[in-house]
Amino acid sequence: MGQQVGDIAVSILDGRNPATMVVTNFMPERVMLNRQVLMKLCDPWRFPDDLVASASLIIGEDGRVEKDVSQTATANANRELLTVASRTGRPFKIGIAYFGPDAGTDSAIDGLMDGLRKLGLVEGRNLVVRKVHANGEISGIPAMLQSLDASDVDVIVPFSTPVLTAACATVRHKPVVFTYCSDPIAAGTGRSFQDHLPFVTGIGSFPPVEDAVMMLKLTFPKLKRLGTIYNNAEANSVKVVSVLRELCRTNGIELVEAVANKTSEVVQAAQSLGARDAEAVYLPGDNTAYQAFDGLVGQLATARVPLVIDSPEFANRGALAVVGVGYYQSGVAAAEPLVRVLGGEKPGTIPIGNVTEKKVILNQDVARKLGVHFPQAVLAMQTAEAPTAEVPPQPLTKRWRIQLVSYLEAVMVEDAMRGFKDGLKEAGLREGADFAMRTLCAQDDMATLGSLFDSAQTAGVDLYVVYSTPTLQTALRKVRSTPVVFTVVADPFLAGAGKTDEDHLPNVTGVYTLGPYREMAELLRTNFPQIRRVGTLFCPAEANSVANKDMFVREATRCGLTVETVPANTASELSDAALALCSRRINAVVQVIDNLCVAGFPSITHAAVQARLPVFACQGAAVTQGASLALTRDYYDAGRETALKAARIMRGEDPARIPFSPPRKVQILVNLKNAQAAHLAIPEALLRQAQQVADNNSP
Repeated sequence: MGQQVGDIAVSILDGRNPATMVVTNFMPERVMLNRQVLMKLCDPWRFPDDLVASASLIIGEDGRVEKDVSQTATANANRELLTVASRTGRPFKIGIAYFGPDAGTDSAIDGLMDGLRKLGLVEGRNLVVRKVHANGEISGIPAMLQSLDASDVDVIVPFSTPVLTAACATVRHKPVVFTYCSDPIAAGTGRSFQDHLPFVTGIGSFPPVEDAVMMLKLTFPKLKRLGTIYNNAEANSVKVVSVLRELCRTNGIELVEAVANKTSEVVQAAQSLGARDAEAVYLPGDNTAYQAFDGLVGQLATARVPLVIDSPEFANRGALAVVGVGYYQSGVAAAEPLVRVLGGEKPGTIPIGNVTEKKVILNQDVARKLGVHFPQAVLAMQTAEAPTAEVPPQPLTKRWRIQLVSYLEAVMVEDAMRGFKDGLKEAGLREGADFAMRTLCAQDDMATLGSLFDSAQTAGVDLYVVYSTPTLQTALRKVRSTPVVFTVVADPFLAGAGKTDEDHLPNVTGVYTLGPYREMAELLRTNFPQIRRVGTLFCPAEANSVANKDMFVREATRCGLTVETVPANTASELSDAALALCSRRINAVVQVIDNLCVAGFPSITHAAVQARLPVFACQGAAVTQGASLALTRDYYDAGRETALKAARIMRGEDPARIPFSPPRKVQILVNLKNAQAAHLAIPEALLRQAQQVADNNSP
């Protein structure tokens, strides 16, 4: 609140008249009750049931916290959601319906998919996603929704107000969970966020229109005529413009309105604003206008009329500034109600939410071209730097033959492969047109691995994508000049691929996934002080296994832990080695990553169960195989980043100039049932940090 007051003060110091500023209630309302004080009162007071239900904090009669929404609600909700997300049976199916392709929708969809992944629903594993759009035409929306309503999807997920409005009127058989919508009430969802249609719930995101008007007034103190373009058939646009109209009235600005009901009318509407002497244009989150954004920007640039928009995803496409909403977060927020509905909860019982992450982005390049100077007060509003203008990707000179090679089938390899395929799409490359891709797996046999490279070379390969350390080592022996991109490799330097991220073999680059051993040691020290001695298995025949073991021992020692290690060279030795490890005086098993132990992980957890020892792991599938907690790299993200490096090579960049890099994300996964069986209490603070909390062993 202090920052908001400071922003207002800066505005006044910069010349704004306080009389023109709208007074707003910024403080969130919270109800906090203390039963201990209540029982000491002379009169027999009591808290009404509805007050107790709405309270965010309740102190009990014994002085202990009886209810604390801020600390426990998220953890408890995630725990319940993941029980649903990890159930066995057929995968969940969702139908994503949107107005048409645009950057804002893409960002919101990315947020939704990332949010679902954090809650345990992963496309290709336990989730099927069907995406359809109306090609930017409102007339095409009803038929699109009717098709989904008659299909086998479990939930329809509308993106944008026109699609949500049609869903409220059209859908008869499926629950609806929406996002990427400015005003869901105006869209027809109901009377309020609590009182809404029984089959609908979701996340709204009303744009910060007042901040946009403030930014315009500060930047253009003499502004008298502000233009706007919108489709009056879009309820969200009508609502935003009604708010904008009132703000302009109170600020002494004439709002010049241009209506465009079709994408073909948008450029003409922009021309009309220039002809009517609009001094600047504000574009609300109007789907029709954004479908024709480039033509609109070009027309306003020709007329030298500054454009302010509310979609950060279009920040690098010619607008002077963005004052709007980050729709990625809106997509992330929609994942929770969606999972609850997939689990059987009635949408009508889930209140509609509102997520508005304000983004203010100033484009200094456009400002220089227009001769605009942002005052200090506007510069202080900025929340993110303007991205550089998009450079069209270089076209491919040939249709690439990509060969994917893995040592064995494992969940982390499968996740990385999915990420790789999605990353190629993100890079604008299309299978069949830009590349042909084949996949080979050695099925945990080293001799077979070598022959796979021989047969691939005979068939012809332009780019190898290799998964795991043994596969990379084999590639380094077999492949001399063809580009090689790796991932799911703990230590590419130990494997012989290079000396540093920048100094490496000229035909090799990739994303290495060294386990989060420092993070694991610190997690144990911080959250489980009773654990002082831990054990791990390793495979002396795997260079990556030895490297992982050595690194974990080093990091654990630094954190005051003692590590017992037991070797196992083959799958037949693993069970006995695990029993031997668990017979030592250790408090827990902390398993490092290698191909042998990933494939034989159930043998490790079986031995730990017999010894009643908790198991910690550094690969995600472990929590479905008996581990209490896994701290893991995001292998999907690693695969995606690998694809982006591969795309650079395919567009002509030299692999020698592309540095190695690690993935950026680390995830905490918890299985409460496994922890309970091992008599391990997971601290509440750690549960709040976890991306996944399950209470069973289902995948």
